[in-house]
Amino acid sequence: MKESNKNTKWIIIGVAVVVALGLLIFFLFFYKNKNVRNAEKAIDEIGAVTLDSGEVIEEARELYDDLTDAEKDKVENYKELKDAEDEYEDLCDREAAAEVDEKIRKIGEVTRNSEEDIEEAREAYAKLNKNQKQYVEELDTLEKAEEEFEYIDVKECEELISAIGDTVDSPELELPLAIAAARNAYDALSSTHQKKVSNYANLEAAEKAYEEYAGKKDALKIKEEQQERLQDIKDYCEDCQVITYAQMVSNADTYEGKDVAVKVEITKVEEAAFLKAESIVAKPAGGKTENEIIIVDKRKVKEPEFSVGANLIVYGVFKGLDKDGKPEIHVQYTSVDDEEAINKQPTTTEVFNYIEEGVEIAKDVTEILKLIPW
Repeated sequence: MKESNKNTKWIIIGVAVVVALGLLIFFLFFYKNKNVRNAEKAIDEIGAVTLDSGEVIEEARELYDDLTDAEKDKVENYKELKDAEDEYEDLCDREAAAEVDEKIRKIGEVTRNSEEDIEEAREAYAKLNKNQKQYVEELDTLEKAEEEFEYIDVKECEELISAIGDTVDSPELELPLAIAAARNAYDALSSTHQKKVSNYANLEAAEKAYEEYAGKKDALKIKEEQQERLQDIKDYCEDCQVITYAQMVSNADTYEGKDVAVKVEITKVEEAAFLKAESIVAKPAGGKTENEIIIVDKRKVKEPEFSVGANLIVYGVFKGLDKDGKPEIHVQYTSVDDEEAINKQPTTTEVFNYIEEGVEIAKDVTEILKLIPW
């Protein structure tokens, strides 16, 4: 009986040891305390990861990090936490890249006012990490904008050259201004930027065409001014009142200050000397030598020169009698001038051709510039 009880005792002790060991193993390897359960629950509550998941992911991470190493080993859904963190980080990277893309798209068409937007986009891109940068879709757009802005002066120069083509029908006013604006813009560029001007050949062609036009136009203008001057001479001479020596002497007060015409013969010409003006004396053509007339040469162009023995008509202002009672005339023109003026007057045909030539020159430069591929 005693032997049977002894065996039962050892059996009970053995069972107790096995149970104790089992419980120990259970608590050591399988029992999840409250902290472990809370961590697993927080991980399960993360759910589908979005950009709004940051707070719940951070809370689950904090609960997990607070566990002991033994407790951490019992968290069965830790991989879900790690995957959620990786997915959330990737979403944030994509969002950061999207914000940079938006800044780049904001640049739009590159102008002189684009510098601030370009710099802001470049700085935002530079702040991204390596992973974020790989998600930027508009990097090529940013680099192109930076290049365009660097060469904004080149672009504006090209636009000014192209604008020349819009003025070919106005060679007198708009065309020279457009060419000058384009040339000034080109000359202000650096040598490197000048090489980037794609339509510079058009500027050179326009300048050459206008130079030819301007040269012909200036010749026409000179001719026109000469014609006007000669006509003025003719008109002045025709308006002068023809008078005689006797009229000047006897009615000096009447004619003084008037434009008169007198036919004379030059009797004496003394060149100007130090502190002494040129002295020219004439007499009435065919009249007495003692009837002297004082000639003062007031012509703007003193050609031909007065010479002794010359017979001519002088046109000018009668200044009355000098202190010796001699008539004095301030000559504006002479009959020789007038004769040359008459000989140089264009015929009706010449005037017509002159007008036609001006029209044709304007047409020529217009047609030349229209051939340039603006």
